[in-house]
Amino acid sequence: IPITRKEVENKGSVYGYQFISQAMSDTPRSVAAKFGLSSPTKMMRIEALHLSDQRPYIYEDRWICTDTVPEICDVNLHTESANEWLVRNKPYSRCDIRFYAIKANEYDARLLGITAGEALFVMERTTWIGTHPITTVKALTTPGYQLLTQI
Repeated sequence: IPITRKEVENKGSVYGYQFISQAMSDTPRSVAAKFGLSSPTKMMRIEALHLSDQRPYIYEDRWICTDTVPEICDVNLHTESANEWLVRNKPYSRCDIRFYAIKANEYDARLLGITAGEALFVMERTTWIGTHPITTVKALTTPGYQLLTQI
């Protein structure tokens, strides 16, 4: 799982981070289903915007299971991204990744500084430790985003 800050810096750009929101909420059924849960469960929801050269780069809408990752409650997510903290501190044993495209709705377009209806590349990733859910994130990228994976 890439650390978004490093991804931006590795392409020679300046990384920035904007915290949007954080709340403990019941998961939507679709999020519970990604974790294989039969009903909504209270988890932490975080929205954040990653920047590249002061421009929107990736918007992430993330749910974190605080039963599995209680330490996240002590992290200042206003200044440290959940992406980077989780990659560095919570190893996973299983990961599901889904890629697809959508058209930007009004909210996404406003956050990403684009026009509603533009095509967006979406990465959804869900991780577990054994059978215990860690996080699921829906990451929307700005038009022109390229994903490079090297093994």
